[in-house]
Amino acid sequence: MKININKDFEQAFPNEAFGGFTLKQCLTAAAGLLAAGITVLFLWRVTGIGIVECTYAGIPVMIPICILGFYKYQDQTPWEILKEMRYMQGTKLLLHEAEEYGQECQRTFRMERTEIRYKKGRRKRKNGSH
Repeated sequence: MKININKDFEQAFPNEAFGGFTLKQCLTAAAGLLAAGITVLFLWRVTGIGIVECTYAGIPVMIPICILGFYKYQDQTPWEILKEMRYMQGTKLLLHEAEEYGQECQRTFRMERTEIRYKKGRRKRKNGSH
């Protein structure tokens, strides 16, 4: 008998605030509409062009705000993607040993300690003392 269990219950059944949207999505939509409305009213008052033409100018203001709240790529929001990209850029080269690379291609990390061998005898300094 096989019983399917969701791996992430919160992701499979998100809390719905209104019309199937989460609270974050509703607030993002409201912020986008508010920004577009302010843009339309500002352009209408300042330039005096028609309200319909001003609405066309408000849409490009609204779209980036809505993208930030609605868009997800591999279950990550754009903010999380940027945070991950900054972390990856700040990470130094990770040392590893892989079979598909030859020894000349990659520097590998090993838990063995190599001895440093010094030449016998000391070097003399230029001023005459050792």
